[in-house]
Parts: sequence; structure tokens; C-alpha cells
Amino acid sequence: MGPTLAGFVRRHWETLRSGGKVPFRIPVPNRRMIADFTLRRIDNSTYQREGARVFEMKIASLFIGLFLAPNYLVFDAERKRLLEIHGPTVLLREVDGKLVNTDADIYYRYDRGPR
Repeated sequence: MGPTLAGFVRRHWETLRSGGKVPFRIPVPNRRMIADFTLRRIDNSTYQREGARVFEMKIASLFIGLFLAPNYLVFDAERKRLLEIHGPTVLLREVDGKLVNTDADIYYRYDRGPR
């Protein structure tokens, strides 16, 4: 999701920066469906800091939204680079005999070249 979604955000940067919402669809493999999401800028996030823009990626379905928390994407406001992703992932883990999505905090680093 990271690099593909980052390019999508950059293509819609001005709309998002000015407070607009951007709808999009992505496959949800473990549910065998395509889901509608919206992306919007938020200003009151715990991930907000100087030089960063935070965008909320939220499922459009009100019903599914009761069970699936949004993701938060943190971008460098000047370079428009993805810095962090916070929230549920498609990775599943077993809890009390049930498979549940894993919440993650993903941090991108740009200070090193390929290893």
C-alpha cells in the first residue's frame, strides 16, 4: 500500500491540502472485495507536528467503519514524501481463536541507499 498510495496522495495533494476529500477504491484480499475509502487532511491528529501533513484514510461504509479503524498517513509537507502509516493492516493474527487485523506503526527512512 505504501508507495502506490503515496503516489496517489501526491497526485491529489492540492485537493487534500485545501480540505477536500478524495474517494478511491482498493482491494481487500482477506475479504475478497473491493472497498470504497475516502482520504482527507486532518489537523488535530496525535501524529501532527511541524513540517508534516496528516491524512486520514477511512472506509466509506458506515457499517464496516464501526469495525475498522482509519489509517493515518503522515507526509513531509515540503517534499510530499510518506513518512509514517498508523493503523490496521491486512496482516492477520490469531486472538482467542479468531483472525484479526494487526495494528501497526510503520516508519519510512530516506537517509540510506539500498543495502
